[in-house]
Amino acid sequence: MKKVMLLKAAKGNIEDDIYVQTLTCEGLSPTLIQALSFKFFNLDQLYKQISNPDNYGGIVFSSPRSVEAFTKAIENNSSIQDWKSEFLPKWLPLPAYVVGNATAEHVKQLGLVPVGADSGNSQNLVEVIKKGSVPGGLPLVFPCGNLRRETIPSSLDEEGIKFESLTVYESMAHPMINESLSNFIQNQGVPDYIVFFSPSGVRFSHQSVLSCITAIDRVQMIAIGPTTKVAMEKIGYVVTGVAESPDSESLLKILHRCINKINV
Repeated sequence: MKKVMLLKAAKGNIEDDIYVQTLTCEGLSPTLIQALSFKFFNLDQLYKQISNPDNYGGIVFSSPRSVEAFTKAIENNSSIQDWKSEFLPKWLPLPAYVVGNATAEHVKQLGLVPVGADSGNSQNLVEVIKKGSVPGGLPLVFPCGNLRRETIPSSLDEEGIKFESLTVYESMAHPMINESLSNFIQNQGVPDYIVFFSPSGVRFSHQSVLSCITAIDRVQMIAIGPTTKVAMEKIGYVVTGVAESPDSESLLKILHRCINKINV
């Protein structure tokens, strides 16, 4: 049974993570190691945007964490019940653009209808936004993290599509990552595959991975998406495979391809 280490952020119970569930059902042995933790801020400012839907033409959610910040802003200043009764009816007709199925699922929990879940990455999502937005129209709300890439903002600027970006969370290394990695190696040995889910995950886990896994050359490295692949290669990882989209089925597909190649 192939051991797959998933270096990602987790929300809620690790056992409920869709990647863990999907890989387990397919006969693999996945372990989720939390690589990132997050600090949220500017939630009062975000709530001001949320409570004024008439001023905006939609929302852009580029990660599950941006949806989490949106939810926290509501909970800190009002309640989910008030959101659903007072604000949701006004936001619902407006597009809620998302990158990836994981972000889409979080958006659905708010009662919104995600647009662009199949886009796969930020650049493709921009094309979706261009089709649904009018240059010079009402701005889009764009809650984001401190390490956001400029793909979406620069592309929207070029198209004349207005937006209001607000940094609402900061990414950092998870405080337990070294302990989690050490426990994995002690109990299970060297993993067959390590999967990186974001450039920030690569950045904040790199030193821990190298210090805890001495036989790193025995591990196959998998990237979720092309930007994560670039981040991995910049620090010297040899990338075995790249999942086309940020979802569990795409990861499973690339893992099967790598396993079958090795077994040929």
